[in-house]
Amino acid sequence: MRGLRVELEAFGFTVDVQEKHEGAVESAFVKADTRILLVRLGAPADVAGRTAANRIVRVKLETDTDPPAGIETEVRILLEPFPVSVRLVTLPCIFAGKLHATLCRAWKTRVKGRDWYDLVFLTARSVPVDIHHLEARLRQSGHWVVDRGFTDDDLRAMVEERIAEVDWRKAADDVAPFVRDPRSLDLWGPELFRDVARRIRCIDSPRAG
Repeated sequence: MRGLRVELEAFGFTVDVQEKHEGAVESAFVKADTRILLVRLGAPADVAGRTAANRIVRVKLETDTDPPAGIETEVRILLEPFPVSVRLVTLPCIFAGKLHATLCRAWKTRVKGRDWYDLVFLTARSVPVDIHHLEARLRQSGHWVVDRGFTDDDLRAMVEERIAEVDWRKAADDVAPFVRDPRSLDLWGPELFRDVARRIRCIDSPRAG
């Protein structure tokens, strides 16, 4: 956090770091040892003047201290505010993480429709799933313990099973505040997501060959 503070202060921001460690979380997606840092920024005057009065922007940083195997990354160049290289997780690995959340999030009374929204979003953009990274996530969380590799057919079977369990009205209600036209959620239901599941493409990670 010291390096982050130095960089932000160099641009005229004031930084207030609030750090906490999560205890046991009833979720397979957020592990008990996830480290969360909430960074509150006070913008310099020339930036603050372009935003609403007293508006606070909070950025949450999460560090996974026990990441699953097989994460692939790529380097991209940003030109603003100055040229810098940034290492990013590849989209197929991100999709694997999103699918893991969709399949394994264990909230008892609340459906997180945003997981399913992400599933539609990435599938519609023809982003493939890194099947080996998804398998690593499923094994780490205890949702795949079979003594063989995880296949495309296994994925589709798990998605089909999950679709049958979802309360789609609650899922749409969870997403409604974030979409411009709630009518775009009218089709949300088993038939739509079975069609989405059939369109999911899987790829092997480069390391897996």
